[in-house]
Amino acid sequence: MRLRELRLRNFRRFADHALAFAPGLTIVVGSNETGKSTVVAALGAALFADVTSKARSVAALERWGSRGAMSLTLSFDHAGDLYTLVKDFGARRVTLTNDTTGETLGDRAEIDRRVTAAVGFATREAFESVASVRQGEIAILMGKGGESRRNKLVPMIERKITSGGGSVAAPSVLDALDRHVAAIRVGLDRPAKNPGLLKTLVDRRDALARSIGEGEAAWREATTAREELGRDREELRESTSTRDALARTVERETARSERRSELARIADELARNDGLTADILKLSADLDAGQEALLATSPEAERGVLAASAAREAADARVTDLEASAPPGVEPGAGRGAAAAGWALAALAVALIVAPLTGLLAETLTPWLAAAAACAAGGAAAFFRRSAVHGALARALERETDARNESEEALARALGAVGVRSRDEFERRLTANETLRNDVAGWEARLEEKCEGGNPGDFGRRLRTDAVRLSRERELASQALEELGGSEGALGATELAKLREERDALDRRIADLERRTDRAVDRLADSDVGEALPDMVARLEGVEAEIEEVERQLKVAAIARDGIGEALARTKEEAASALEPVVSRVLGRVTDGRYESVRVGHDLTMSPANPDPGAGAPESLSADDLSAGTVDQLYLAVRFALLEFLSAADGPPLILDDALVHFDRDRRLAAAPGGGVRLRRRGRRPRRQRGRAAAACGR
Repeated sequence: MRLRELRLRNFRRFADHALAFAPGLTIVVGSNETGKSTVVAALGAALFADVTSKARSVAALERWGSRGAMSLTLSFDHAGDLYTLVKDFGARRVTLTNDTTGETLGDRAEIDRRVTAAVGFATREAFESVASVRQGEIAILMGKGGESRRNKLVPMIERKITSGGGSVAAPSVLDALDRHVAAIRVGLDRPAKNPGLLKTLVDRRDALARSIGEGEAAWREATTAREELGRDREELRESTSTRDALARTVERETARSERRSELARIADELARNDGLTADILKLSADLDAGQEALLATSPEAERGVLAASAAREAADARVTDLEASAPPGVEPGAGRGAAAAGWALAALAVALIVAPLTGLLAETLTPWLAAAAACAAGGAAAFFRRSAVHGALARALERETDARNESEEALARALGAVGVRSRDEFERRLTANETLRNDVAGWEARLEEKCEGGNPGDFGRRLRTDAVRLSRERELASQALEELGGSEGALGATELAKLREERDALDRRIADLERRTDRAVDRLADSDVGEALPDMVARLEGVEAEIEEVERQLKVAAIARDGIGEALARTKEEAASALEPVVSRVLGRVTDGRYESVRVGHDLTMSPANPDPGAGAPESLSADDLSAGTVDQLYLAVRFALLEFLSAADGPPLILDDALVHFDRDRRLAAAPGGGVRLRRRGRRPRRQRGRAAAACGR
């Protein structure tokens, strides 16, 4: 992988800046606060940062005031192809384009896989451990308080070789294992104030064994008491369980009985409500029909019939009285015939009297005519006297008869007005109406009683409201009864009473058992027998199992230590063989041939050949014999060697941040023969800063 160009937008101090990387080594030079370390951080973010991350470490990279517009564009070569990686942190989007083939990827997982394959390291930690020298890392080698540089150099190299992230070294693991084993074994070989875990467990096991041997008799007695207590507690538990089951049954059956009683009550109330409603409806209908029937015959019509009937009876009585007092032969109309006869006799008498006057038959008939005339005149006078009496009676009888006929016609009209044809039928109607009036009065009284003195309509509405409420109550009670198991199989009052007696008996038995167990517990407490023997035996077995587990852990730790030590030795040996020629070559170049040969021991000690051999002078030097700058250069050479040793030929770039800080001018030029890119601080002219540079080396 060879870097070509990095473009930063709204990344820390850079609003928009592009940085091109030349083949080989690119050195970024600038004053403090010009962004050299920012470029290093941008390279790491471009290769490994997650654009979707909301972590503060990612948010802190964004330029102030940019409001989610941070992005990084990295161009690089890998396996013969040119790639462009774009990470837009504002849009949370990443793309990887193969500029050689034209392929563009947008899937983050696939892009991460491609990039890590090109870099050669799966994680950022592993990459920075091997292919990145961060600012201040070399300064650690300077040490404090006169610490040996060698004591720091070798562990740092070991961490780089034996750990993916460079933070956990195999020697540290071995030391941790040794400390862990030693902490466990404290007190076994010699007395110790604070014994380790194994010694503590052994002492606990021995103390438990002595206690078990000393107290067997007391334990047996206590065991017997505990067994009795256990039986009582078991009976108490069973009795309590049975009692609770009975109590639940009693509660359920009581609830079922209450629900059934409630349903019966509701049914009775509904039946009474329905009956009362039916009675009110029937009484109201009868009352309406009766009142309607009574209204069909008005009292005025009835009084008219009675008056007409009375008038007819009075006329009939008068006619009867006249008929009873009249002489024989006097009847209605007889007065007019008698008057006619009297007038005829009178006319005869007149004729008899007048005839002689005319001279006709005067001589022979006159005596006879005179006598006849006298007789006719007398008869006419007598007749007129009788006719006058009879005529008056006849006329009176005729008037009364006419009046009776008129009263009969009036009665017939009155009877027709009330809908009957005869007086008898009218009498029956009167009797029926009287009975109906009595019935109506009775119905009104009963209706008022049924409605409790209220209005029938209001009372009926109240009954309907009550019916709705009762129906709802019945529904709820039925639902509650179904939830309790329904009415089928429900216990009767006698069976429920027996269950209550059984429950109460169990309550008494439970109370007795509780008193017995409390007394037994008090006796055991007073006996001061301590822990039960079986419990101590169980504890002893547990302690022995813990001892066995700790001993197994010690064996596992020993095996692990041997394995890690052997693997570390092999790794160091292989690393030493691979590092020695590279370190010698790089250090010789950087030091202008002063240190051309460096021997790397199997323990990773670095021993440069003494460039000034002489009498009594050692053939090789240690890190403590070297200057601070040379130690830095030696460490830099080791990092170049590690990069070749741990990564492929087309592996990651080497990123150095202030790695040349302690190099003099000649060695700095020797270490960095490539071109340089200068960064300026905004608003200031660049000043010469010796050794202040960050570098990125394409492979």
